[in-house]
Parts: sequence; structure tokens; C-alpha cells
Amino acid sequence: MNTHKNARLTSLRRLEMVQAITEQGLSASQAGAARRDRPQAAQPLSGRGRCRPQTNGKAERFIQSALREWAYGHAYANSEQRRAALPLWNHFYNWHRPHHGIGCQTVKRHQELTPWRYQELTPYTG
Repeated sequence: MNTHKNARLTSLRRLEMVQAITEQGLSASQAGAARRDRPQAAQPLSGRGRCRPQTNGKAERFIQSALREWAYGHAYANSEQRRAALPLWNHFYNWHRPHHGIGCQTVKRHQELTPWRYQELTPYTG
């Protein structure tokens, strides 16, 4: 996994960061540092766009939306209720919520219209 500070975050990684921020009271940079400290096998990645500032901005925007709409958007009795609401909010975010950056479409609809943008990048082998 690429751990460069501007590396693109996967959906799972973004959720882990949001959970670390809300549950452990960490800042975004502390949550990222905690993730980088874990041992993992290094895999160089091929493909354009992995380490670009634009992708980091998208991750930051996702975290901002998650904190505003999911973590602090509702009153939860405890952290367990908040944790249980995360998969529901993530489904809403990707399937039902319009995004201004892609023409007020949902992510799912944009993916259907432009499938070539969402193909998996293959690990670098050479």
C-alpha cells in the first residue's frame, strides 16, 4: 500500500480514518500516521493519479462530509450506535447522495456512465 501523504485513500481506508478521528479523538494527520506505523508489504503501484494533490483533496472532502453528516449530524447515545450507523451512511453517500463535483449525480450513477474511470489499478510488476 502506498503510504505517501498524498496517496489516494480507498473507501475502507477513509472509513478507518473517520472512525479513528471520531472514536479516539485523533486529528486527521494522527490517524494517517497511526495507519502508516503498521507494518505492511510495500507494493509499488502503477497508474496515473495515485500521488496527486487532487486525490488528497478528495479524501479530505470525504472526511469532512463524514464528520458533518454522519459523526456529528445526528445525536447518538454511544459510540456503538455511531459505529452501527456508519455502513448505512456510507451506502447513502455512494448510492443516493448527489455530488456537485460530478454534476449532481450519485457516485453509483457516475460509475455506470463512465466505467473506465473506476477500473481497478493493477500493482506494478516491473
